[in-house]
Amino acid sequence: MPRMVLAFACILCSTALVQPKPWQHFGIKEFGFIFDVPPGFALSQRSDQGAAFEGERRAFLAVWGARLGTASFEAEIEHRMMQDEKEGWRLTYRRLTPRWASYSGIKDGQIRYVRAIKVCA
Repeated sequence: MPRMVLAFACILCSTALVQPKPWQHFGIKEFGFIFDVPPGFALSQRSDQGAAFEGERRAFLAVWGARLGTASFEAEIEHRMMQDEKEGWRLTYRRLTPRWASYSGIKDGQIRYVRAIKVCA
């Protein structure tokens, strides 16, 4: 059965110079992938399907895996974009290919960036 990995990120950056810290590796065994978490983000929630990380200035990063049902990868992403728009996100960027997709949007001063990768045939 096909699998899909999605990563949601809303990252606010500071221009302050700080000592570089290493990225953390985080893996989801069930879906067989490893995700690199940027410095400054701490694990705030974890499940078998994914995890959430919180950073400075209310930045939030979530990563998880999901099995595709009968829908194609493209149909699943189009559905998620449509749901986000119904929830008030104004999508400002969209890129959809058969193996990966990215889109971003804004809502109430927040920025959402979504990256989805199909990890098996």
